[in-house]
Amino acid sequence: MSKNAEEESIYEKVSEYWFLDHYRVLFVKVDEKTTVVSVDVYRRRWPFDNYDEEICVSENKYCIVYKNIDNHREHINADIEKIVVAGIKTPEGIETVNVRWFITGNISFKDAEKLFYESWKLIGCKGPKNDPWHTYCPEDFDP
Repeated sequence: MSKNAEEESIYEKVSEYWFLDHYRVLFVKVDEKTTVVSVDVYRRRWPFDNYDEEICVSENKYCIVYKNIDNHREHINADIEKIVVAGIKTPEGIETVNVRWFITGNISFKDAEKLFYESWKLIGCKGPKNDPWHTYCPEDFDP
């Protein structure tokens, strides 16, 4: 396979969509049936009581934490195999930064916006509408 053919196949498998110039939704076609969708989110807090896995560095001072979500969303026109929320744990606490969807079935650009806002709902926020920094999370309204 030539280098150009390899590059073309990579571009055919990966699509990215941007919301408000700051939040990316990345579609990665794993095989003919499965797509992994990675959605950038940001919440200053971790919306769950615990997490399922952590990978740490610097003597466990900094970690990436993962929470598997059982609540499969019904607003997406495909089969949701798995949803994983990722956060960054530091001595100051855990911030939520990403939601990954493992999807079987056909999804399209129309689903990117649905997945974007469903990801925000999963972490307890409404998500940004016109201002990327106003995410309508509960702590945004704390005194």
